[in-house]
Amino acid sequence: MIRQNWHLLPRHQLIQLLDWDRAKFEFALKEDEEAIDPFPGAYLEALSRAGINGVWMHSLLSTLTPSTEFPEFGKDWEKRLRRLNALVEHALG
Repeated sequence: MIRQNWHLLPRHQLIQLLDWDRAKFEFALKEDEEAIDPFPGAYLEALSRAGINGVWMHSLLSTLTPSTEFPEFGKDWEKRLRRLNALVEHALG
């Protein structure tokens, strides 16, 4: 639930509400790209049958590209782009 809704409040408020420290919060948001399929095939097929031909995905640009100005941004960006490309290929079926 945290992974799906973390963007609704500022991080410091979520950490305070959950009574967690920053490390525990970051661990909860840590990606497990192999275990999570945001759009299983059956779901995509159901969307297609309903006439839906697109989906919206929340992402942070700072996680999808490296930055020379902000080296802390873009950590593991290649892995994320590969996963995003695989998801697009999966959706195209």
